[in-house]
Amino acid sequence: MRLLSIVKSAENQGPPPQVVAAARAFIRLHQQHWPGWQGECEIRELVFLAP
Repeated sequence: MRLLSIVKSAENQGPPPQVVAAARAFIRLHQQHWPGWQGECEIRELVFLAP
């Protein structure tokens, strides 16, 4: 089972460690409360452009 997929761009070397830790906690929460759950989580940078 793939637990975590980290998306990296040319200008970004990956998410900060606290973001990865939060994603892992999110996955563990699903595994703990939903036995048999299989899934994955992707971390993506969101860019908001002002109108």
